Parts: sequence; structure tokens; C-alpha cells
Amino acid sequence: MLLLYFLSVLLPIVMTNLIFYEVTTNNVKMQKIRDISLAMQQVKNDFLSQVNVAIGISSVLYTDNLLNEALEKEYVNAPEYVDSYYTNISGTINKYSPVYKAIKSISIYTDNPTIIAGGVVLPISDDVRQSDWFQKISAKKDSTPLIIRTDIQTFSGTEETYSVIRKLDYFTYQNKQRKFLKIDVDMGVIQDIFHNATLQGYVYLLNDQNMIEYTSNPDVKWKQQQVRFDPAKVPADTLVFEQSFPNVSYLHNWRIFGQFSENAVLHDVYKSRNFVIYMAIPNILIPTLIIIWITRSLNVRMIRILKHMK
Repeated sequence: MLLLYFLSVLLPIVMTNLIFYEVTTNNVKMQKIRDISLAMQQVKNDFLSQVNVAIGISSVLYTDNLLNEALEKEYVNAPEYVDSYYTNISGTINKYSPVYKAIKSISIYTDNPTIIAGGVVLPISDDVRQSDWFQKISAKKDSTPLIIRTDIQTFSGTEETYSVIRKLDYFTYQNKQRKFLKIDVDMGVIQDIFHNATLQGYVYLLNDQNMIEYTSNPDVKWKQQQVRFDPAKVPADTLVFEQSFPNVSYLHNWRIFGQFSENAVLHDVYKSRNFVIYMAIPNILIPTLIIIWITRSLNVRMIRILKHMK
């Protein structure tokens, strides 16, 4: 009876529960990994979508002939410039900010001496020339847009933001003055994208130099200084996910890197494992007790029969 029990009951139950455990935990694990991959892809798409809004606006302004002529023109007096500003410049620039939530401000910097500084048109001052974004855009050989993290002055003080910088040199035959377009993206929109509630870990935005441009990790002081991302410092018990921007020239070699604690990610897997174990214990224990009770009963009766036979 015991041999029959082990071969026909206990062994099949144990094997069935082991297979069920492996299949269940693997399915839960793969589903969890797929969910994180989809969430990471959503973060990438949302970030690219907001950047593309600024890039699209820069392309429209880049090829605007009336805007370019107004910035190139040498004005005789201030009223002439003011009239041109409200006719060809201000209306063209300001129509985008109220429509797109991601756009915080749009500015144009020029060294045209006949233009009065103010509004959306600002002079290329010494402070501007010394800024990081101006030096980088000036060093570019082409007119492709540049995405860079910058500081802007607001009513509440200095704020971090991302800016799309572009040379306004589309009309090459008219380029007497240096002109630069600067579109600032609202940092609040970027924060909403990277602080995804479904991601139980830290997300990093890395530029082409592997520098951290943004992260949801509060321990990284990326705002105060440039911090290089070091993959070697990623803990061993961490699941790593990565999204890149293929075929996007202005985000060439930029990446979104996600690191998630394996224990946190596989929490549902462990819950599934415990469920299988709790289900397996009665499946094994109850048949075992029943078989022991039956064999004991048979054994007692056979002993009584033997006694009566003797």
C-alpha cells in the first residue's frame, strides 16, 4: 500500500505541483517584465513626443520668411521696429505657447544692433555668449537643432529646463545677422513623464556623452553638477531595461535607462510561489493521512484475522 501510494499518489502530486509552480511563476515573471518594458517604451514615446513639439515649432520658425526678414532688417528708428515686431515677430512666436502645454517660452537672440531688446527678441549679450548652450550651438557646423539642459529665470527664481536651440540660417542669402532660436520645454511635463507610477524603480535620461540629463533617483545630484552614469554601480540584484532613439538625429545616442529592484519587480512572482506552496501542502498532507489511516486499519484487521486463524 505504501509503495502504491508513493508511486501512484505522492510522486504524481509532487511532480504536478512542481510543474504548476514553474509555469505559474514564469508566466507572472514574463508578464511583469513585459509590463515594465511597455511602461519604459511609453516613457520614451512621451518624452520624444514633447521634444518633437518643440522641434516642429523650430522647423516652422526656421523656414518663416517674414520672421527672418524682420530679424534681418536694419531699422531706421524705434517705432519702425516696434511696428514690425508686433506685425511679423510677436504674433508668429506667441501663438504656440498657449496651444502647447510643453512649451514654456520661445525666445530669439540676435546681434542686430537696430533691434530693441525686449519681448521675445533679445540681444546676444556677453552673458549669452558665455552660456553653455550658446557655445555649443555656435560650434555646430550645420543647422540641426540642439537639445540641452539650461537654466531659465522665472518669477520664482532659477529653474531647470530643456531647451531646443537652433540657428536661424535657412535663408542663406539674407544671413547678415546672427540669429538663434531658443524654445524652452516645461520641466513639469518632463517630471510627469519620468515619474511613472507603474515603474517601481529609477529611470535615467542619458545624453550622447552618457551624462545624466534627468533621473527619478533622488540620491543623484544631477541638477547641481554634471554626473556621468556608471553601469558598474548598478546593484547585482537589479533588472535593467533600456530604450534608445533610433533614427532621431537630434537625440542621437541618447538613452532612457531603467533599473528596478528584482525583489520589488518579482513581488507578484513570490506571491504566486507562496500560493502554489500553500495549495500543494494540503494536496500532499490529506492523501497521506488518508493512506496511513487505511493501511493502519487494514493492518490491524489482518493481525486480528491471523490471531483467530492461529
